[in-house]
Amino acid sequence: MKRRKRPGPVETTVSLALMVCLGLVAIAVWQKQFHYNESIFHIDFSSQTAEHKERSQPIDQDLCGIPLADLITTNTAPLSSREEFGRENLSDKIDGRAELYLELGFVKLFCQRFAVEKAADQWFEVFAYDMGNPTNAFAVYSAQRRAGAAVPEIGPLAYATGNAVFFVSGKYYVEVIGATDAESLQSAMRALAISFARRLPTEKGDLEAVNYLPKEGLRPETIKLILKDAFGYDKLDRVITADYSVEGTTVTLFVSKRASPAESAQLAQAYYQFLKDDMGADALTAKQASRLPSGVFGVSALGQFELVGSHGPILYGVHASPSFEAGCRVLEAFLKTTESTQP
Repeated sequence: MKRRKRPGPVETTVSLALMVCLGLVAIAVWQKQFHYNESIFHIDFSSQTAEHKERSQPIDQDLCGIPLADLITTNTAPLSSREEFGRENLSDKIDGRAELYLELGFVKLFCQRFAVEKAADQWFEVFAYDMGNPTNAFAVYSAQRRAGAAVPEIGPLAYATGNAVFFVSGKYYVEVIGATDAESLQSAMRALAISFARRLPTEKGDLEAVNYLPKEGLRPETIKLILKDAFGYDKLDRVITADYSVEGTTVTLFVSKRASPAESAQLAQAYYQFLKDDMGADALTAKQASRLPSGVFGVSALGQFELVGSHGPILYGVHASPSFEAGCRVLEAFLKTTESTQP
């Protein structure tokens, strides 16, 4: 067995020197912890916060082409950038409801959030659905309609609920939905909705007939659009209906703007023939027929009355009225409104 060689003087000296150096480093580190140099290690969070605020400011300063400065009031400010969704990703924003919009001609959705200044919890979001044309927009409005109060500053196709405002303007169906029902928030939402509706491009098209609905007795929450096969007749499409309260009786008025007075007159006659020949409705009595406005046809079936006529390019009538007299009164009110509305 070989004996271990004992370290020489040089190896011993080097080992001692290394141990001394390590000890000095340890002491230096221990002392340094009590003398933190902020200028070397400090991170300037204020500059990062400023940069974050800069990035969080809305990039887009318009909504549907309308400058935000023209939409918001002095106590309302944008809370987010505008978002846009197309047919391919609409469900990402409104999961569960996208099919309705897609079936009715949806083109694009524009969204943006706003808040009441100095009240971070009071915010609301605007959903502006470009439906391609006014008819599609009204169809969505009709399908989504719920109970609510009218908003006359916008028009007949507008209503408000506890925390939202809904309306149609041109090709847009718009929802303004708030986080709460706080009075200050609702006031800000309503102001923006009115401003927005007034500035959106107007394309009346089939919706022009809405302007001819008489105001007296109208129940605005019942205004609807039937796109096709109205009342079971396949040639009757793009029909607007609305209910009226007449001395305790509910009467449904319907109107539809056609391409010409000739088309309107022909369709009225064809619908009348359909009711008699295909549906087996009974002719009116001579006394009842004499009570009708000029150019109006009527039938009765199962105690209800169907009246239809034309006025220029507007087809109009009463559907399933339980009272003949009440139906005639609604038609007379319609004709009076039409004559005062048309240029």
